[in-house]
Amino acid sequence: MYIVVDLDGTVYRGDEAIPGAVEALELLAERGHQCVFVTNNSLSPTSAYVKKLERLGVKLEPTQMLTASEALSTRLLDVFGAGAAVYVVGAEALHDEIASAGLRPVEDHRMADVVGLGWDRDFTYAKLDAICAARWDGIPVYATNPDPTCPLVDGQVPDCGALIAAIETATGWPIDEVVGKPSVRMVELALARYGGTTDDCWVVGDRLETDVRMALDCGANSALLLSGATSLAAAEASALKPTIVCDDLSEFARVLTDGAGSQTH
Repeated sequence: MYIVVDLDGTVYRGDEAIPGAVEALELLAERGHQCVFVTNNSLSPTSAYVKKLERLGVKLEPTQMLTASEALSTRLLDVFGAGAAVYVVGAEALHDEIASAGLRPVEDHRMADVVGLGWDRDFTYAKLDAICAARWDGIPVYATNPDPTCPLVDGQVPDCGALIAAIETATGWPIDEVVGKPSVRMVELALARYGGTTDDCWVVGDRLETDVRMALDCGANSALLLSGATSLAAAEASALKPTIVCDDLSEFARVLTDGAGSQTH
C-alpha cells in the first residue's frame, strides 16, 4: 500500500513529534507499506524536511519527501519547457528548486514566460504590483498552495493563499493553477516515484479541505487524523467525508495493519 502522509499536525507539531507517530511509521514500513511525505510549505528545501524527520527519529530516503516547491517546478517544466523564464516570488528554497529543475528565474517580470508564486514572508506592494502587471500583460501565474494561513506554535501567519487572494482581487481574474494540496498533482507525483496507483493509496492528514479533498478528487482512500487542525465535530459536520477518522497516526497504523478501531463514514 502507498501512503501519502501530511507532516504538520500528522507527524509533528512544531519541532516535536506527535506521540506515537514515529513508531507508527516504523510499523507501516515493517509491514511493507511505502510512505511519501508531502507538505504545502515552500519556505524550506526538501533536504530541510528530510533532516527534521530524521532528527525526530523517522527513517526515510530523500525520494520519500515531496514539497509544493518541487511540485510547482515540475509543473512549470512540463508546461513551459526547460529554460523558460520564471518571475519567482517566494522563499529562497523556491528559487533554488525552480533553477535546479532547468528553468530560468528572472528578476524582471517583463522578461518572464510565467510567474511562480510561493509563500513569501518578505512580500511587498512592489511584488504585488509586478505580478498584477504581468497578469494584465497575459503572463500566466502558477502557485504552490492555496492555504490562506500557516499555523505556528504561537498562532498563525498569512500563507500563499492570502497572496493569491490579493492578486485575484486586484486583477479580477483567477490565477492559472495551484499545484499543492488539494491538487491531485501532489498524489500523482508521489505515486509516480514508486509506480503506485490511487487504487492502492491512502492519503493521511489532519485537514479536510486539503488532505481529504485531495484524496476524494483522485479516488484514493483517506484517513482524517484528529491530532491537528480538525475536531471530530468539524469532521462530522463537513460535507467532505474521509474513508476513516482516527485519533492520530498511531491509530491509523493499527487500523491498516490490524483492522482495529477507527470511525468509518
